[in-house]
Amino acid sequence: MLRAVAFQNFIYFRDHQSLEFEDGPNFIVGPNASGKTAIFELIRRCLSNNANASTSRVADIHSPAFVICKFEITHKLSDKVFAGCRVYSCLYIKPGGDNPKKMYKLVCITNTDEQQEKCYLDYYHNVKVFGPLPAHEAFILPTDDTELSQELDKLIKSKRALDNLDGMIQKMMESKQQPDMNTEPGVSGCENILQAIRVAVVVTFPIRSPGPIQWSHSGNIGKGNEHYDAASTKAEILQELLQSPDVDKVESNQIFETIIHPLKYHFKKNPDSTITVNDGAQDIRFLKVPEGIIEAKQFSLMFAHRKYQTLMLEEPDLGMHPPMIQRLRDLVLRRHNQDRKMVLVFTSHQPAMINRWAMDRMYVCRRKRTNDGKMKHFVFRLKRTIENIFQEQDKLKQMLYSSSVLFVEGITDKTVVELIFDRVLEAEHIDEEMLDLQKVVSGIQVISIDGSTPYNVLKTMGEKLELPCAFLFDSDSVFECLAKVQPKTGGKKWKNSTLFCVRILLKRMKEKHHGDSVEKSKEKTKDGTFKQVMKTPTAKDQKIQNELGLEESDLSDVKWTTVESFLRSVVLPATFSLNSKVVGPYALPENIKYSKDEQLIRNHMKEKKRVFLWDSGNLEDMICRSILDSGDQADDLLRKVFLCEKYDEGASNPKDPVKQTLKQMDITTAEKLSKCLLYCPEIKAFFKFLKQIEKKRPQL
Repeated sequence: MLRAVAFQNFIYFRDHQSLEFEDGPNFIVGPNASGKTAIFELIRRCLSNNANASTSRVADIHSPAFVICKFEITHKLSDKVFAGCRVYSCLYIKPGGDNPKKMYKLVCITNTDEQQEKCYLDYYHNVKVFGPLPAHEAFILPTDDTELSQELDKLIKSKRALDNLDGMIQKMMESKQQPDMNTEPGVSGCENILQAIRVAVVVTFPIRSPGPIQWSHSGNIGKGNEHYDAASTKAEILQELLQSPDVDKVESNQIFETIIHPLKYHFKKNPDSTITVNDGAQDIRFLKVPEGIIEAKQFSLMFAHRKYQTLMLEEPDLGMHPPMIQRLRDLVLRRHNQDRKMVLVFTSHQPAMINRWAMDRMYVCRRKRTNDGKMKHFVFRLKRTIENIFQEQDKLKQMLYSSSVLFVEGITDKTVVELIFDRVLEAEHIDEEMLDLQKVVSGIQVISIDGSTPYNVLKTMGEKLELPCAFLFDSDSVFECLAKVQPKTGGKKWKNSTLFCVRILLKRMKEKHHGDSVEKSKEKTKDGTFKQVMKTPTAKDQKIQNELGLEESDLSDVKWTTVESFLRSVVLPATFSLNSKVVGPYALPENIKYSKDEQLIRNHMKEKKRVFLWDSGNLEDMICRSILDSGDQADDLLRKVFLCEKYDEGASNPKDPVKQTLKQMDITTAEKLSKCLLYCPEIKAFFKFLKQIEKKRPQL
């Protein structure tokens, strides 16, 4: 079984990387072009010299490169590869001149008590970065102990052992070598050992469309049934395993039925080698079978194969729908606790493959561009590296495939921020500033979270992934926010009631001016006073006034002439003071924790914590303030965001009408609102914050 792989200076993996595999499933995940396929390619290079030489090129031709695999053999594979031994296969490339290199293929076998080893070496002269491998010399290295295998084991764990390995190989090359006199023509001792291991190790490639017809313009349409037969012929795994005596048919069928449940498919290989499939109702040609069903069948046959000790499956879930992927994942996680011993390594792009138990067995591939402009890949183990990570697994699924992340409080905030980003990307007037902004927002994944509580976990996850993360929170996550007129009843109830009162004012104005021309309506609305609109209060209105505790004496020092003044004085926060009860997650320094300088605190949150706080208070406050400052369109937009048609006015506890509108607004309202918000000062400050974050993040 494959136990470990380590490598350095191959493809874009410039630094030392090491992956160790447990019995049962192991997962390698990451975005496109982050190195998942490259890892499998390097493992194939350790298993054979027939892998693609151009794909596994070195990153820096002036530095040494290596890849090493460690196998534990559970049952006898050949006279040389027996149960209980360990096999190390190492590919080592030493730089030569500008391009030619020296390459060593080293295979080392230890006996069961690990007291002795036997080593084979293939030596290649003048290997080029691209092109086929040249002729080589093969040797059996004289050794009486396990010194070389110990060095290989160290090299898996640390790159510092690379110099020792180079020295040992050179020493062995200079000593008296025994030419490899393997009797099989054209097969060295290295290849002989690796041939035996390949019987027990399977590495697959993703399924691509098996048919030649992929669109309505195909020239193959109407040319007979040749492509149906060709699809069956090209199904190599099914052709090989459907009738193989080494496959436990009962176990294979159980696995297949579990994954595709409740669907029913039966595969049959015909005497002419074509494959037909019954879907529970009729026989269908293989080309018509969904790819996810084919993937499930292939997996069930390989997993139930008696001789396979290691399965390395590249995107085995590419065509599966999420429930099938989850059943596949849960099946292998369950079965690894049973008697069956097998190492499985999956690469996947599918978030459905991840849950808390898979996370414990997961490697993450990432990429970044270094300061010298070069691309760099890296891998790290996710297992128990972050406290409470399992609680945020849904967020992690989104982060793994992102290049930059913005966390916002709640789905409403996500909706509005994405609306603004869309407006940026579709801006009618494109200047240099807007072009720069488009580059910033186009790469941001907006993720909704429940308040600011998960801040530390998500921040740590971002740092571990080397993923740029920013946070957009309401000011009440740090400040105590107070309106100009203080409530007589406290908390959220006051805020919702005041907003509901604004809704009533706007609704009465709309009813009062119904039928007037637009110009007159706007004029009367601006002149409409609180008393005029509410001069005939209903019982419902009186209830709201009672809840607010509004009396004439409360209004004596405030200009209560318009809806605007009501919003600015009673609804929108006017003062902000640090709330020591809610700043715990941020670990503020002493000079900030006890500061009364609001702007100093806000700047610290942006620069040190990557947290942007709405200057107006929260999202709804920002929207109201932006609308009020927008000029001529303010009246129309205020009505649109407050007069939500589906708002339940009979509710015992009034809700925020702005929030209700944002959840249910139509595309026309959304477009008008986004135009209003795009150029408001607060959004401009938010864009500036995002640009500063962008400057600090690695280019992907």
